Amino acid sequence: MKLTACLITKNEERCLARCLDSLREAVDAIVVADTGSEDRTREIARARGARVIEIPWRDDFAWAKNRALDEADGDWILFPDADEYFAPGGAAALRAMLENGASALAGTDGVALRRYEGTDFSASSYTAVLRVFRLDPALRYKGAIHEDLRRAGAPPRIIDAPPAVIYLWHDGHDPSRAGAKIARNMRVMEKQIRAGDNDPLLFFHMSKTLDRQKERERIWEYSREFLLRDGSSSSVCLKAMLLADMALDFTPDAALAPERRAWLKEEALRRFPAQPAAYILAADECLERGDWGGALPLYAKAAELWQNGFDDFGDSDFRQEKSRPLVYARLGRCRQMTGDLAGARADFAAALDLQPDNPAAAAGYIECGRAEDARTVFESLSAWLTRGRAPLSFLAAARDKRCDMLYLYLYDHGSAGRLPLQYFATMQILVGAWYAAATDCCALIRRHPLWGGDTAAFFPALTETERTEISETLAEAAAGCLLAAGGWQPPGRVQTDEKPPAPARFLQALAAVAPPALSDAVGLCLGEDVDPGRREGLETARRTGERLAALGAPESVRLVWREALACLG
Repeated sequence: MKLTACLITKNEERCLARCLDSLREAVDAIVVADTGSEDRTREIARARGARVIEIPWRDDFAWAKNRALDEADGDWILFPDADEYFAPGGAAALRAMLENGASALAGTDGVALRRYEGTDFSASSYTAVLRVFRLDPALRYKGAIHEDLRRAGAPPRIIDAPPAVIYLWHDGHDPSRAGAKIARNMRVMEKQIRAGDNDPLLFFHMSKTLDRQKERERIWEYSREFLLRDGSSSSVCLKAMLLADMALDFTPDAALAPERRAWLKEEALRRFPAQPAAYILAADECLERGDWGGALPLYAKAAELWQNGFDDFGDSDFRQEKSRPLVYARLGRCRQMTGDLAGARADFAAALDLQPDNPAAAAGYIECGRAEDARTVFESLSAWLTRGRAPLSFLAAARDKRCDMLYLYLYDHGSAGRLPLQYFATMQILVGAWYAAATDCCALIRRHPLWGGDTAAFFPALTETERTEISETLAEAAAGCLLAAGGWQPPGRVQTDEKPPAPARFLQALAAVAPPALSDAVGLCLGEDVDPGRREGLETARRTGERLAALGAPESVRLVWREALACLG
């Protein structure tokens, strides 16, 4: 059995030696077809025993690769890109497969290898690429750009190499070279389309290139044209559908989007009845129309396929692991909207298991547990904490929930060391209910075992940690009251239905439990006389000023606070 490696090159001195060295233990000969290198590419190839032929560049990758094949001999061809290479032992394992696997290879034209991007399995995506095939005059490349191997115009018959031992690494997505490659590819494809090339894949690759160029409003026409020309159930067709669906968010004629999404949904379900991605596309179309009941079984089917296994075409894009928590969160929302709260809660929990900081899942998990019940909300928070996330993320997800007793309930548990008081400070801002927050903040302090009604005696008796936590809490409440008194709300604050008391009542409630110096600052805001000699609340006052700055408070509000600080000395 003779295995010959073929490559086409142009200015590949960065990576060619690595590629050829990784093939050495497997191949009997190497043919390099160089298309006009201006660096050391040809020298590197010859130094490693390659036979180099020099050919012109004709804006046609298939022609160049077929010229290399014309110079090859043997039984099998290995045709990598110059920026691909085998891990140690991979090429030898490939040769052993070709030599010893006659029965498995019978009737096949080639072997697809899994190609990983980068050098870290845990972070790498992969695709299946046809790099190994029989040397047969009937097998030739087609396509001026993104060429692929064909047998008399039809796809070759291939099997997959064992991905655990035979695979390639690839590092060719160099951002510094991306712009030039995209421009070249666009030029070649547009030239082919003008010349009347009817190859369906040409239209798919135009869609992909437009996506990389962020020209998404043009993707639909090319993706649809490809799908009309290719009625198969290949992975490329599914990718084209996903590209087309994404492009509809950018279509200049939004009125046509519903009809086009409906067509894509029908095609996806017809061609890919065993692919999660097809059911997600179809379910998303239902959500676009507000059809929760229609989307529910489609998301459920996608989740079932993930659970039971499916053919991923050898392409990590279709594993869509990053989409799973999103799908479970949407499935939970569908169940919630159709009245199945228990099922929804289970789906939201599944989403959190996969992505602990998924805000949609966290909010849904709270909602389906009757968020107005403080005990239930605390149980939700406990579940959130067991997934290794900080309470702040949980509170952010629940910002639109009014839980009037939540602060007191959490404080009962927090005082036992289960939840630091400082989280209340953030909750007051996130929940967006300044007045309810201030009332509860005051109640928290009055419930402290050392509280005796005298702030001058209370604060010195606290531990340093408690003083810091209460200072942070009071700073948030003071910032909130100042903002409310100034009639300003931070961007993104959720509007609530609370009926606030007058700002003066808010300030007075806070002053009743604040350190004396902070009480003076609040009093100054109320227009009262203050004692400039007290210092106990300076740290809280400083934090309040910093919080106002962080929230982007207007200058009028910050000026009032600076005057208060000046009064404190």
